[in-house]
Amino acid sequence: MLHRWGLLDQVIERGVLPRRLVFRDALTGEELTHLDLGEGFRRRYGGPYVVAHRGDLHAVLLWACAAAGVELLNARHVERVDAGRARAHCAGGEVHEGDVVVAADGLQSVLRAQLVADQPHDSGFVAYRGTRPLPEDFDVSDVVAYLGPDCHFVQYALRGGELARVLRNELFRTRDPARHDYVDWLYGG
Repeated sequence: MLHRWGLLDQVIERGVLPRRLVFRDALTGEELTHLDLGEGFRRRYGGPYVVAHRGDLHAVLLWACAAAGVELLNARHVERVDAGRARAHCAGGEVHEGDVVVAADGLQSVLRAQLVADQPHDSGFVAYRGTRPLPEDFDVSDVVAYLGPDCHFVQYALRGGELARVLRNELFRTRDPARHDYVDWLYGG
């Protein structure tokens, strides 16, 4: 989609093109398996695997919207959307029409209920994520996922290797959510 919109190069410029997705044992560090993200991946999926900071992706999309003359309206409560021609009906009576409506209204989305008849399911897992300056010895070539009992950790580079993203996902009922020593563990601190 980003390629079709002419935005892929801008996202790649702000992101990282990792070489591999690596899965490791969280307890031993041993590599379990990996997926090459090179040319074979591009051919199979029609594009590259790009890791980008959400703020950088939003900046590219915002720039593209402004360049296309799209008016972005904030602080609107959309109550429903009509099928066919995208028409958003807002609280207070405003109606906005366009080619597409993007529903970015969160977990308790009013608009989601119009599209699917399911409910969010609490898996019991909690995710903690953070971004920090990239350590000098950080390998920017791989996205690494450490898989363990009731948890996993993921680390990867962002912003062309300027930042490191660390994500910890654990089963809430078996872990202490106040512990943040995983960052030290991942970076050998």
